[in-house]
This record gives sequence, structure tokens and C-alpha cells, in this order.
Amino acid sequence: LIKGLDKDVETDIEEARQDRVAYPQPLNIIEGPLMEGMNTIGDLFGAGKMFLPQVIKSARVMKKAVAYLTPFMEEEKARKLL
Repeated sequence: LIKGLDKDVETDIEEARQDRVAYPQPLNIIEGPLMEGMNTIGDLFGAGKMFLPQVIKSARVMKKAVAYLTPFMEEEKARKLL
């Protein structure tokens, strides 16, 4: 995420999703490691150590990760409504 590389993002997210102890719900992945990564990106950008093109690449990786998790979150929501 921090380097803006999306090649393995789905594999990495799926690996985290399978760890039900650390991340019992897909939203925990977004609120946990993904947001921590985005906070780090914000800190680096604020310190002048990361520039806008790099931030945009990282944001695209975040978007791809959330898009991968969205069906799982919708499925979980549907189960709770039943």
C-alpha cells in the first residue's frame, strides 16, 4: 500500500481475510492495517517524503483493496439482516 504496488493486493487481502482471529470481519481489515498504511502515507506526505503521484498510487491500491472486500462486507450485512 505504502509503495503503491497493487500486484499482490488481492492475495494479501485474502490472506488477512482468512485470519479470522486478527480480523473477524472484513471491515476490520480496512479499519486496521489499511488505514494504518494510509495514515503513514499522510505522515510521509506531510513531511515532504512522499509526493502527490505516490499518494495517488497508494490511494488506488487502497481503492482496489476496498473493492475486493466490498462483496464480503455486503454478504456479512445480508447475513445479519436475516
